[in-house]
Amino acid sequence: MDHYKLFIDGEFVEAANGDVFETIDPGTGAPFATVAKAGRADAEAAIAAAKRAFESGIWSNLSPAARAEKIYDFADQVAQQTLRLAITESQDAGHVIKLSKYWGMLGSGILRNLGYHASHDFPLEEEIPYSVFVNTSAVNGLCASICSCSELKGKLSEVPCGIRHFWLG
Repeated sequence: MDHYKLFIDGEFVEAANGDVFETIDPGTGAPFATVAKAGRADAEAAIAAAKRAFESGIWSNLSPAARAEKIYDFADQVAQQTLRLAITESQDAGHVIKLSKYWGMLGSGILRNLGYHASHDFPLEEEIPYSVFVNTSAVNGLCASICSCSELKGKLSEVPCGIRHFWLG
């Protein structure tokens, strides 16, 4: 049986509290994987890691073109793994493979859209409120989800690109 961990701070890790759950294949009624069940400590660790990464300049100091290149590369990797993701999603949620393959391609397209927006500078500099949503999950549909939403305020140029994209709508 496969086991899926959380991806926090560049590493696959178990949940801080050690909790796991089984995900059940609705077609057979049998468990097919175990998943680390994220909790509040995991969400806080993910938020802290994202903040450190942003403030370090690893992402925020990249040129817009370099940001787009990295996102496009990730989109290509998602597209290349679509069949594997589709099989896993079908086992987890009972979707037919044809529909599950669509989700992988849709995800790749969404990433390409985000890459496009990451490749542009935003001239807005006024102070605006924005929210950070954290979803710590396993593979596409094997959700060990814990969500945290924090209200922040700052100049739009200091807001991580993905948040800017969704704020701008």
